[in-house]
Amino acid sequence: LTPMLGGFLYGFDVGATSFVLSMLLRGDDTSGGVVWWSDLSSVKQGLLVSALSLGALLGSHIVLMYLSHWVGRRMELRLCATCYLVGTCFNVLSGTWLKSFTTWGFTALFVGRLIFGTGVGFVMHGAPAYMAEMCPP
Repeated sequence: LTPMLGGFLYGFDVGATSFVLSMLLRGDDTSGGVVWWSDLSSVKQGLLVSALSLGALLGSHIVLMYLSHWVGRRMELRLCATCYLVGTCFNVLSGTWLKSFTTWGFTALFVGRLIFGTGVGFVMHGAPAYMAEMCPP
């Protein structure tokens, strides 16, 4: 069951990105301060949306070229979960502590989505192979 959640997370993130982007562009902040996401240019919007796919491309390349033969499928899925966790922490950091710093807030969100996308690339290779190896003949 757990390896199948990787595909769900990828699809959920792709579907939720447009909603989150529209929320960011409204610029609502409950504390009344100035936030970095209130004036995103179209280039920055495109970077935030495509960062997940770029990370998935990088993660798939890393897995297929280097990682899959050395660490095994189970460790690959653990690395995927670590990428999910670290990427999520960066995303949360961009909206909490760094919300008043334009450059650092955007960078943290972009890097967080890139790391999360790397985990997606890991799971798109590792989960199907792991489930195929674990199923009875």
